[in-house]
Amino acid sequence: DFSAKLSLKDNQLNLNGQLNFDVAGNFDFKSKNFAVQAVFNKTELLPWLTFAEVKAVESGTISGNVDIKGNADNLNRISGRCSLKELSLNLFNDPAIFADSSEPQNTDNLKSTNKNKKMVVKAENITALIDGKSFKIERFKTTLPEDGEVVLAGSGRIGGDIKAQADAVLPVKFISLFVKQMPDIRGVVRLNLMADIKSDNIKGSDLDATVEFVDIAVTVPVKSGDGVASIVKINEINGTIKADVNQVRVNQITGRVSDGRLKGAKAGSFKLTGDTKLVNFMPEDINLALNAQEIPVNMIE
Repeated sequence: DFSAKLSLKDNQLNLNGQLNFDVAGNFDFKSKNFAVQAVFNKTELLPWLTFAEVKAVESGTISGNVDIKGNADNLNRISGRCSLKELSLNLFNDPAIFADSSEPQNTDNLKSTNKNKKMVVKAENITALIDGKSFKIERFKTTLPEDGEVVLAGSGRIGGDIKAQADAVLPVKFISLFVKQMPDIRGVVRLNLMADIKSDNIKGSDLDATVEFVDIAVTVPVKSGDGVASIVKINEINGTIKADVNQVRVNQITGRVSDGRLKGAKAGSFKLTGDTKLVNFMPEDINLALNAQEIPVNMIE
């Protein structure tokens, strides 16, 4: 439902309306100046998520306000402030996400055991500013299920220099909520990023990024030549990838591979190292070295 009241006086159009949040605005036909304000008070996001066809989120609420003002004849004069006290999203609860992939699972037991587990993504005190082409996102934290979190901050100019910082702890099991046909995956990815990008001097930019894999485990179903289903397990994936403005380095990513059909069988191992130069942030001269030992070669016939 939407209700609105419009009034016109002295070349100024005023709007007061309500969707599932309050909105107010005005427009001066003479100067072409305008202002819009939206106020959210635990506003339900489900109607908007449904409209946007976001299917991984069951419900959500938002509290805060957004203020925008500017001039219709000069978009570079637009300024705005977004101040959100809280943004909360409830993800659909997939019981299999909480399962121990190393053991067979009973779906009914999983649903009963995990039906009360909450999968909530929550961010608080988000402040974003824009003034013409300049923008700033003040440092804020988003909490994820299973002790995950993302901390972000950034500033710069649209089409110009950008500074950004990101620190994240990402439980990879939740990828399956957003990627269809994703194999069972467990573990954590840690991300640290500091970037100071110069739009007119890429070589003079500064970049320090680290991606760390912590005990990643992937269970991949495979159909062999005789049509019999099999399972390939890749476990204990650990290692780091580091990047700066000049290169990307793979610092010894290791893991173990086993045939899921053979309990107690000895697992093979692998080690991946390598590097590549970056030219304007594009890879060039890629070098990778894979060392594998005792990988079961009869997993896929």
